[in-house]
Amino acid sequence: MGMSLPAAVEPGVLRRYASDQIVTLAKLVIENAFQPIVEAGTGAVFGYESLMRGQERIGFDSPVDMLDEAERSGQLLGLEQIVTSRALA
Repeated sequence: MGMSLPAAVEPGVLRRYASDQIVTLAKLVIENAFQPIVEAGTGAVFGYESLMRGQERIGFDSPVDMLDEAERSGQLLGLEQIVTSRALA
């Protein structure tokens, strides 16, 4: 049985190469978490928001940090497409 990418390579090492490969690395490690949106007055759930998680596995401190780097390197659209398609699947 092989090791997963996050277990095999230190996040700092991946971060050094991430500016060229954010979309490729995101396909391996990014997950969606769904958080309920609750009506404050009634406590009723009326929807969910999708949160991007797993960016720390490739050396980013936060989802915003990863999105900013994707924008700087011209990969934001590809990253958005991956995260959105997974959220809607």
